[in-house]
Amino acid sequence: MTQSALGKSHRKGITLVEAVQIFSNEREVEEMFIEARWPNGIACPPPYSPELNPAERVFEAVRRWVEGRVYGSVEEKVDAVNEYLSRLESDPERVKSLVSWEWIRRNVQGLSEDYAASSS
Repeated sequence: MTQSALGKSHRKGITLVEAVQIFSNEREVEEMFIEARWPNGIACPPPYSPELNPAERVFEAVRRWVEGRVYGSVEEKVDAVNEYLSRLESDPERVKSLVSWEWIRRNVQGLSEDYAASSS
């Protein structure tokens, strides 16, 4: 039978038991994890903040492009959306202006190389 996950010897970090032995309270553990994940301080958007969500910013730009026009059919509107998405695809600077903010860049740069490589 093949093993689907790495064995304990391949894992990095500490176990829950080791954490309990090292830290005297929950707050110390939380601080250690925060420092390890965000060495420059936590830089996340609020839990529900569509105005800070990069995908929402792209959708907003698409909506601005297609709204205010009368289309003869749904297909014509879909074509207009596809045209705008093609324009975005060929304009990386425009995409960056929509989705790349300091807090995003800081968090992406803060990811370990192993995590970044496994996400791609």
